[in-house]
Amino acid sequence: MAIFREHLAAYRKDAAELVLLHGWASDSSIWRPLLATLRRNFNITLIDLPGCGRSDGLAASGGPDDYISAILPVLPARAIYCGWSLG
Repeated sequence: MAIFREHLAAYRKDAAELVLLHGWASDSSIWRPLLATLRRNFNITLIDLPGCGRSDGLAASGGPDDYISAILPVLPARAIYCGWSLG
């Protein structure tokens, strides 16, 4: 399964990692208007959740554990997470 991931470097070297997660019926493009401001202080990781945007869908049942298993390999080891409502 392919998960879309985009990493954007911050405008400063000592920046923290920030992962932005979109909500249902959306994709990572929802965050575009905020990226220039957020990159002042954070390295940004955007992903499209399985079955959304540019990511493949899940082959399994699609429960929460399946989503977590699908996205963990593309996420930074340590980060702050910010999510849009998932319902």
